[in-house]
Amino acid sequence: MTNNAVIQRTKQPDSSGSDSSWRRPVLVVAVCLGLLYVLVLAGIIGIYVQNVQSNEALESRIAALESYNVNQTIRNTVSQVAFTAALGNTGYIGPVGYDTNLVFDEVITNIGGAYNSKTGVFTAPVRGVYFFMFTGHSLSDTNMGVSLVRNGNIIICKTFTQSGVFPSRHETASNSVTQTLEVGDQVNNVLWANTMINKHPNRYTTFVGQLLFLL
Repeated sequence: MTNNAVIQRTKQPDSSGSDSSWRRPVLVVAVCLGLLYVLVLAGIIGIYVQNVQSNEALESRIAALESYNVNQTIRNTVSQVAFTAALGNTGYIGPVGYDTNLVFDEVITNIGGAYNSKTGVFTAPVRGVYFFMFTGHSLSDTNMGVSLVRNGNIIICKTFTQSGVFPSRHETASNSVTQTLEVGDQVNNVLWANTMINKHPNRYTTFVGQLLFLL
């Protein structure tokens, strides 16, 4: 009885070995599927992040281009600065015992609107190099002196004194200069104390300015 029992127990199949034989492939497949899922998910996330970054870069480039175009339009518009103004009508300004700001009230050209015909002052709208010219007209038996000033400081002058020629004749004097101006700098003409200048319909006395280039 004992021997038969031993033999019978020996012949019984090993169920644990059979279970492990099919579980391993399933486990391997599950691990592979898990890794594949992780890889696919990582790829999807990577593509999404790349697209987001690309869109942000594209939006940044578009914004920069739009800003550049706006700035260029503004600069091109503002850079068109030129004016010519004259003392019209008939008569004289001066002589008085103090310096007098000259108001060139007859505007011939004022591109950019930087010259004020009410005050006679040109105000620089942009930083750049400007050209100015001013011409004065009077009679030979009078004295005339005019300064071109920037923010109240003399840049250059023009003048003539009595020539002693009689009868009196028409005389003119002029001067010109290039100046670097900052935004808001003001330029105008000042008639010297105890001198005089002529106003004439032919516009002999003029004030001219022009922006040459931006800085």
